Amino acid sequence: RLYENVAKETKIRTNLQRYLSPNIANDIISKKEKLVLGGERVECSVLFTDICCFTSMSEKLPPESIVNMLNEYFSAMTKIIFENEGTLDKFIGDAIMALWGAPLNYPGSAEDACRTALDMFPRLTELNERWAPRNLPRLDIGVGINTGEVFVVNVGSEERFNYTVIGDEVNFTSRLEGINKVYGTRIIISDATRREIAGAPDLFVRELDRVMVKGKKEPRTIF
Repeated sequence: RLYENVAKETKIRTNLQRYLSPNIANDIISKKEKLVLGGERVECSVLFTDICCFTSMSEKLPPESIVNMLNEYFSAMTKIIFENEGTLDKFIGDAIMALWGAPLNYPGSAEDACRTALDMFPRLTELNERWAPRNLPRLDIGVGINTGEVFVVNVGSEERFNYTVIGDEVNFTSRLEGINKVYGTRIIISDATRREIAGAPDLFVRELDRVMVKGKKEPRTIF
């Protein structure tokens, strides 16, 4: 029975570490009663990042080169997410969705999300320098971060499902990432995230604009 319990915990740990940092995975295993896998409303900071002009770029390269680049890029960015105690939600084509505040909530989650975004760019510079001798194109990314109430859920079919978050605040985060191209910026955060990081001495923001969000009556300030 001891062997079975150890084997079961090892399997759980292996599965969790596919989308969680080792520290959070260990915490979940030791505090199982705090984990609700579905149907819970929580306050989260959500991060979306996308590769700029990736569709047109991929049309000019062999599929093998695209796959290799994406694998190197995803590996590097996932490591940064885990180093900042984030949860890897999913890869969507060339995009990455990550979150802080679920499955376990830690103080300073919005700060960790913002530091993740800042850490991504020097790492991307290193990747571009590594790819240059192989005549591969330089990649650039846009990042959107928002903080708000989301719905944590296991969604999918009876045979296969994913742990994810859904809701208006998630959709708004995706829009923040997308409008970087409008303003010529690389990181856009919401006012809610800005309030959460106000006490962080190493994080600086500037007001960018007020934007209307589909389905909302009042514009929202972005930074």
